[in-house]
Amino acid sequence: MCMKTQSCKAKGRRLQQQVRDKILSCFDHLTLDDVRSTSMGAGGEDVQLSTEARRCVPFSFECKNVEKLNVWGAIDQAKDNCPKGSDPVLIMKKNGRDAYAVIHMDAFFELILSKKHAQETKPDTETESLSPKHLDVSSRSDDKQDKKRTREEQSEEIRNVMKRFVKNMNELLDEA
Repeated sequence: MCMKTQSCKAKGRRLQQQVRDKILSCFDHLTLDDVRSTSMGAGGEDVQLSTEARRCVPFSFECKNVEKLNVWGAIDQAKDNCPKGSDPVLIMKKNGRDAYAVIHMDAFFELILSKKHAQETKPDTETESLSPKHLDVSSRSDDKQDKKRTREEQSEEIRNVMKRFVKNMNELLDEA
């Protein structure tokens, strides 16, 4: 059965908006201005992120809500639209099925390693401060404590934020 172009675009827009809403639910300090679902047919990323949002979510999203999908073509599109310093993610869904995120294998295993590390270190609290100075590896501060933080510690913190983001995204998509 062939859908009208308008219906196809609305279907794709709903998935983009789910991804946008999930990102916003993961980071309370981000607003609709930080995470935007682009208009259908617009070039570039399907979910545009501000500089602040990109610090929290170092991914670039290509969303496909179709019954038949050329996965490799969609991955190529995600890579082509991915800004430097981000990892491309293909979010794919079809009627009656859950949505899935397709990421590069290395990024996937980074998430596994961050989960392993998190289990080994058992943080005191599930939620940590997500202020930019704690997420930006290159940030400089007059605070002596921040100067002592190593690049490795900051990278680990970013991995933990990414892990929480993916967990929350999966929960939102399960609810949809």
